[in-house]
Amino acid sequence: MTAAIGNASLRKSASGKARQLWNRVDGLWFELARRQRLAVFVLGALPLLIRVSVLHWYPIPQPKVADEFSHLLIADTFASGRIVNPTHPFWRHFETLYEFQRPVYASIYTPGQGLVLAAGQVIAGHPWWGVWASCGLMCAAIGWMLFAWVSPGWALLGGLLSATQLGITSYWMNSYWGGSMTAFGGALALGALPRLLNSRRPALAFAFALGLAIVFSIRPYEGALFACALGIILVVGLMRGLLRARAQGSGWPGLVRGTFPVMLPITAVILIALAAFAYYNFRVTGSPWLMPYQLSQTMYGVPRGLTFQAPPPQPPGLTQDQLAVYRWQARSQVRNGTKWRAFASFYLGGPLIAALCFLPLAWREPRMYLLAAVCIFVGFGASLYWYYVNHYLAPLTGVVFGLVVLGLRQLWNWRVLPSLVRHSAVVTLLLLHLVINFRDKFIVKPVEVLGSRVERYAVSRAKFESQLTNAPGRHLVFVRANPGHPYDAGWIYNRADIDKAKVVWAREIDPQEDVRLIRYFAGRTVWLLEVDAKPIRLTKLSTMPPG
Repeated sequence: MTAAIGNASLRKSASGKARQLWNRVDGLWFELARRQRLAVFVLGALPLLIRVSVLHWYPIPQPKVADEFSHLLIADTFASGRIVNPTHPFWRHFETLYEFQRPVYASIYTPGQGLVLAAGQVIAGHPWWGVWASCGLMCAAIGWMLFAWVSPGWALLGGLLSATQLGITSYWMNSYWGGSMTAFGGALALGALPRLLNSRRPALAFAFALGLAIVFSIRPYEGALFACALGIILVVGLMRGLLRARAQGSGWPGLVRGTFPVMLPITAVILIALAAFAYYNFRVTGSPWLMPYQLSQTMYGVPRGLTFQAPPPQPPGLTQDQLAVYRWQARSQVRNGTKWRAFASFYLGGPLIAALCFLPLAWREPRMYLLAAVCIFVGFGASLYWYYVNHYLAPLTGVVFGLVVLGLRQLWNWRVLPSLVRHSAVVTLLLLHLVINFRDKFIVKPVEVLGSRVERYAVSRAKFESQLTNAPGRHLVFVRANPGHPYDAGWIYNRADIDKAKVVWAREIDPQEDVRLIRYFAGRTVWLLEVDAKPIRLTKLSTMPPG
């Protein structure tokens, strides 16, 4: 009897301590959420500090795929003080995937992601620091956005979920492919939208337009869809406000003038962004109306367009790798089911998908319908593109976490269940989310887009480049690949200023042309790299005297 009473007292004491701990955490949580600026700062700083703290074990990542090297070419070009590079006199030796050699030496991609990388290269000495900073901006912007859509406590939770899901361990932080800056632009526009409808401040209009411009500069197709969805919501919201004011007796001239603080900044930012975009197009393609993507379709037959469009005709004169990519894209098409499974796995994972199951309980929430409508509109449009990688839908990142926290909030407040059950269910989902994200290893590789073969070649290339970079003198490397060499495991990627690069990677063409290139780069040590030998073999050929 005495033992039973003692055990009951211990249980009561433990329960009381747990309740005190919970109350303390709960109080700190809501105190932070109440201080919105501090909360946004913490959300942005947290993933940055965590990632920096593990740099010793997980160093700055190496680029692995052609898309990353193409974005890095834009970065190196901008960091060198140029918009494009002149065509090299021996350009045929340097042809590679997703890069132009003519009419200028440039990337086929739009400049937004390259600008982020260039900022890291110029300010901190390495492009990855631009990636690192953009992930912090993304998490901060998602938190700021959610403060306008849900209550403060849930907004703080949504920002933390975005950091744990995408801001630390995903390839958005650990590659050069992009995603986080697009998500930042999307969250900036989404956060400004409801605030703008409630308070027509020019600063909010500027943030709204700037967010759309950022998204468009990185993902033009998805950015256009996203801008259409948000533009419709903004126009409808402004019109409803005008009609309400008119019903209260306000005159039309004053009402129209009242929209100027909104429309003038938006119009100015969009016009400036479009002018800059057109100028970049002109420098790359020779026409302000022709995007690099479109010129690439003419010259290389890639990227393929929408699913209902016929693939571009095969251009003449493609290299082995370019022809293989053209044939792959012409014959392939990713099924929508595959796209949506990849989307759900990357942005959500099982526990957060479960949270979405409770969204129907929010049927009285008008903002839930707005977020869902944006997601469906942009998602349907993106599904018409023939391929899918997870950063394509990065503008929807804020939308996704907005819907997640709405679902979690509905479960937390679902009074059909006892409070202990529903609160425990939310905590369990959050703990599962953390365990699944960190169980394998702290920094994961983008396994959803990279195969082991590509990974193996990328590691080998980085090893050889480091070896030659640290060796005395300057180097010219001829890359020899067998006819069956995988096109997605490329080696020939160069700096923006090829002639000044420490290591120059070149394609073998024929003995006469190769000798001409060697003479052009007189004074360099010449190497032959046989990438399909087992093991990969690097052989010194000669050192040509200068002149």
